[in-house]
Amino acid sequence: MSQTQTISRNNTTVSTHGGKTEVTLHSTVIVSYDDVSITLNNGGWNTATTVTRMNQVSNEKGLCFWVSRRGGVMVAEYKGQRFEVSPSVTIQR
Repeated sequence: MSQTQTISRNNTTVSTHGGKTEVTLHSTVIVSYDDVSITLNNGGWNTATTVTRMNQVSNEKGLCFWVSRRGGVMVAEYKGQRFEVSPSVTIQR
C-alpha cells in the first residue's frame, strides 16, 4: 500500500498562483485550494494513483478531506459530508 503522509514528487508539482495552491499530477490539476474552498478534479482519471495523490495532499497540507473509490465512483469525505468527484467537485471550507 502506498504511503499517504506526504505528497509524492513523482509526476507531481505544487505551485501557488494568486493565493490559490494547485497540485498537478501529470498535466491535470487534481487539487486546488485556498482559504475559502477546495476543488478536487480527477480529470477523468479515476485511478488509484489519483486517489492516493489527493489523499497525500490532504494529509500534508492539513486539508481534512479523504478520497476513496467505491463501486467505481470517486468519493470525497469532508467534515462528515460526502461528495462525488465526477470529474470534479468544489467543497466550501
